[in-house]
Amino acid sequence: MDIDVPMFFGFVGLFTLLMFWPGLVVLHLTGIESFTLPSKIEWIYLCISALVTAVICQLLWLWASLATSPLQGILALALIVPGSKGISNILEGQPLSLKFAAGAALTLISYIGVCNTNRSPRQTAAKVEAFELELR
Repeated sequence: MDIDVPMFFGFVGLFTLLMFWPGLVVLHLTGIESFTLPSKIEWIYLCISALVTAVICQLLWLWASLATSPLQGILALALIVPGSKGISNILEGQPLSLKFAAGAALTLISYIGVCNTNRSPRQTAAKVEAFELELR
């Protein structure tokens, strides 16, 4: 699959802008949320956060999806929520509930199962090489 990575990210940004700005205006006009412009230091934090989360993380996710499969990429994203919640609870000294542990374990088991069924080293090497050439 040939994909133009900069164009892909451009369209993701364009669709996000077009789909979410109207909702922000509606929330502001109804009084549910109030919209104010960020201060200068908040702009700096927002730009750094956007660079790290939106660009680097999404680029790594796209690379992993191209190197493996879109299903593995989606399941890897599904591991973020239980992983961050579990680490947060551990750092704060809070116990993990049995429901949470069972759900996280099922998510992890499904990810490992999909990874074991989607192995093809030749395809993976070709996809990664094509992606690296696209970035150059």
